[in-house]
Amino acid sequence: MKTYICDNCGFINQIEDFNQDSVCLNCKASCDKLRLIENQIAENEIDAIINSVIDNLTEEKEEKIINKKGKEEKYILIDEFNPCIKKNSEKCVNCGQCKKTCEKNANLRYDLNKCLNPICIGCGSCVLNCPSGSITVKESYKEVKEIIDKNEKIVVAIVEPNTSLFIAEKYNLDLDNIDYKLNDALKKIGFDYAFNSGFAIDVGIVEEVSEFIERLKNKQLLPLISANCPSITKYLEIYHPEVINNISTTKNPLFIESFFIKDLFCNEKGFNNEKIITVGITSCLSNKMKMKESDNNLDYVITINELIKMIELEQINMKSLALSEYENYSNYSNSAKLLDLCGGQSEIFIKSFCKLVSKTKNSVNEIDESQFMNINGIKDINIDIGNYKLRVAIVNSLYELDYLIDSGNYKKYHYIEVKLCKNGCLDGAGYKCEDIESLKEKIYKSVNNYSLDNESVKQIYKSYLSKPLSQKSVELLHEKYENKSNNLSNL
Repeated sequence: MKTYICDNCGFINQIEDFNQDSVCLNCKASCDKLRLIENQIAENEIDAIINSVIDNLTEEKEEKIINKKGKEEKYILIDEFNPCIKKNSEKCVNCGQCKKTCEKNANLRYDLNKCLNPICIGCGSCVLNCPSGSITVKESYKEVKEIIDKNEKIVVAIVEPNTSLFIAEKYNLDLDNIDYKLNDALKKIGFDYAFNSGFAIDVGIVEEVSEFIERLKNKQLLPLISANCPSITKYLEIYHPEVINNISTTKNPLFIESFFIKDLFCNEKGFNNEKIITVGITSCLSNKMKMKESDNNLDYVITINELIKMIELEQINMKSLALSEYENYSNYSNSAKLLDLCGGQSEIFIKSFCKLVSKTKNSVNEIDESQFMNINGIKDINIDIGNYKLRVAIVNSLYELDYLIDSGNYKKYHYIEVKLCKNGCLDGAGYKCEDIESLKEKIYKSVNNYSLDNESVKQIYKSYLSKPLSQKSVELLHEKYENKSNNLSNL
């Protein structure tokens, strides 16, 4: 894997097999716009980086992140306790791209003369855009492997529905039964059990739709803001505490799944849940931060890239994997894969809502899926479902989110989906897809059923949760958010 900088947009591209067909993964500029950056950047390259990258990133010249007075650093400062990212100062060329990326992509603004610590929402944009490799992911796969090798704990993996597609892309594997083959790879690494959080996605959708219906019928606070991305929820807690009661309280799927494992699965197997180590595997870094900052049942989070390193460490032949079933609490509707896509959550949500409230049998099939695709900034959707006329916004820009909230226009909507990354979780810093459009196409083609069709979900309500938004469901599957605006001024 080599690093190329795009002279057109300044994006840092990780490309394994560079050729005449290679394009910028961000703006799709042709290969002649891509320049190779060696690990050791030559002196004359530093000026080129500053000129071609920083200028392209600074459409707005106003500095948003202010370092302490008297300091000459152009780069962002990283707290040593940051659970997502770390910095090798020896590699830093002080080009300032990380700071501009935080200002532009994550829309962060803070003054270190007023607050004690730098603000980070764990999105990993700085990792993807650091030209010198100075900022990297804070990895924990070695620690997980040490626990596996000690054989004193029961170590379980929780993969997300699209993890198998990422691995198939990486190793050029056939998609037939790829989920079951990935499970075999996890067992060869040494995980005792493996689960798929698609089950928790389906449960979460049922809870979120029920939460929305409850608010709608009782004329409670709307819009419902749906943000499974912990980077978004933390951003809103810091910069827009006025809307924290609008955020859906349904937990992130990894944390729902880890609860099922440490409670129901342990009871079924007769395990002491203190002996269970849960390891979430994700394409995004933000869950690393969520895990450290929340009281939950998830013990470790590793990225897809960390999983690949574990595969390589064990020298697993990925072309000769056997089929292996996931454990109970892993069955999921194939619509769960849509959660990673910008607009995908709205599609699952709206179709599930339609199934619950509409009296027309074919009404779900009549919903046009294309309106949830090709998001750029804000997409406004008006949709009639039964007696309800809903207005939905899909947002994948924090600038646009700020505009909606600051202007008060967010109040015009019933439901708002927010993603930080343009293509949703497929753009996560934990694994960079080589061909996002192809991957999206594979996900869309696989969808033919939805969360409410999942018999395993119906069974868990019948046998354990009773009903959506029951006292037990609220206690175990929901969370509340808090005003964290004091992070901007801790003095």
